[in-house]
Amino acid sequence: MSYLDFLPNADRRAIKALLEEKAQWLAQSQKGVERFRLPYESVQHIRAGQCDFSGDVVKIGSPDELPGRDGEKVYKAMRDFMPWRKGPFEVFGIEIDAE
Repeated sequence: MSYLDFLPNADRRAIKALLEEKAQWLAQSQKGVERFRLPYESVQHIRAGQCDFSGDVVKIGSPDELPGRDGEKVYKAMRDFMPWRKGPFEVFGIEIDAE
């Protein structure tokens, strides 16, 4: 059952057209979540062995936990996730502060 079933007087074609238009906008927009998909997918296999939430800086992982080119991937992903609104963080040795 679709939510449209609860709107018997709704113009289904118009609603579907608006939903498709919104999906395209999100895919193209810099503010849409789609811009985070590729950076996330590039590092989703990486797991931190340690996290520390007790201090002023949230620390996730350490640089020596990253094999090979994973350090570069994490650095690039963190840059792609900018601007950071909260912080400070330290992700695998990469310092991130709020802007």
